[in-house]
Amino acid sequence: MKWTEEYMTDSHDLDFNSVARTSALMHYVQESANAQHRNVGPTLEQIREDGFAFLVSRFSISVKRPILPYERLSVSTFTTESRGYSFNRIALIHIDGEEVAEAHSVWAMVDLENRRPQRVSDSAWFFEPEAYTLPQPPRIVFPKDGVFDEPVLHRVSYGDCDLNMHMNNTKYVDMLCDLLPMENQFVSAFQIHFLNEARHGDTLSLLHMQVDGKDVFRTLCSDGKVNVEAAISLSPISSK
Repeated sequence: MKWTEEYMTDSHDLDFNSVARTSALMHYVQESANAQHRNVGPTLEQIREDGFAFLVSRFSISVKRPILPYERLSVSTFTTESRGYSFNRIALIHIDGEEVAEAHSVWAMVDLENRRPQRVSDSAWFFEPEAYTLPQPPRIVFPKDGVFDEPVLHRVSYGDCDLNMHMNNTKYVDMLCDLLPMENQFVSAFQIHFLNEARHGDTLSLLHMQVDGKDVFRTLCSDGKVNVEAAISLSPISSK
């Protein structure tokens, strides 16, 4: 079943190019899913009270054009056929009937006591799936002979964290874009794989290289574990 929420980009959502940040689009996508849980049930709070939680493992979004100030967005979200331990969710963003972005996320249902993932077949907290196929983004590739730039350090602080005192997943794309020349460019594609959580007070090492015109990243926690792997494609903002 589909659920649709309406939003309007405001000044807080915009970057210095006066277009919507990718993090804002991610926020719309995830809040629309949260709204579906609140209105259809069970809520995410009820799921947590039962000892479980959804954790995102992968997220990708493609954006067809820059999204401008005070445009009205219609965000439709729905689950698709899922198997094993992966819960799939799609979001489509429209402006005046035009599809401007599409996102795919993969979630795990985790038992909070033992941190073990639950099978889709064992879960009662899954909406009726829609028949929709979104092509999977290409695999993030780090060539064996590739050389990362000098690492940049980022301390996970108050402004990064969610209620679990982990870095909120929407914060990563802004952190990574800080390493890129964003003037007159927008993020036309972003994908990220979450491997280990970044906790409040941890210091991440941000590693970056370019591969075939795409910017790829690996971030490491203080203990050396891989935090995330990500890829960003930039496109120019038209002057028209």
